[in-house]
Amino acid sequence: MGSVGISADEVVDNLIRKHIEELSNDPYVSQSDHPFFVADGSRIVEQHLRWKSSLPDIQPFYGHLGVDPSRIIFAHPCKSISALHFAAKQGIRWATFDNIDELEKVKQHSPQIGLLLRIFAEDDGAKVCLGDKFGAPWNTTVALLERARELHLQIVGVSFHIGMLLCLTGS
Repeated sequence: MGSVGISADEVVDNLIRKHIEELSNDPYVSQSDHPFFVADGSRIVEQHLRWKSSLPDIQPFYGHLGVDPSRIIFAHPCKSISALHFAAKQGIRWATFDNIDELEKVKQHSPQIGLLLRIFAEDDGAKVCLGDKFGAPWNTTVALLERARELHLQIVGVSFHIGMLLCLTGS
């Protein structure tokens, strides 16, 4: 990242310094209320390539704008009925579930949608442990899958939600 001879940390420092200088010139400009985010995208690319080489048949999905609705996984843990109808109208084909109530709701309002069982993911090393909030505990997965079969719902995969790590390890 950046010019030859300049480290990524120096580039980030320069960007932050430049942003502070711009805001110092006019602290009342509307940009002063906007968040400022700097990231080294090379680490993300590196991890994505690592995923693709290690798990070539498993496609990761990321939350971002501009993606075709058919590639979106509706992952809200408690989907409203209106949101299920909206998702279907937009062409969203998949949704996650981690409890019986969501299965019953999907059966009644969006039975054509493909479902991914969201499992609990242990993420004790994460700075923000999102696994504590999302995912079916392992001992409930069989009952959930059996209920989905009883309701004639289509299970298309497995999902998990991990927290944000301070630093991803390489190799």
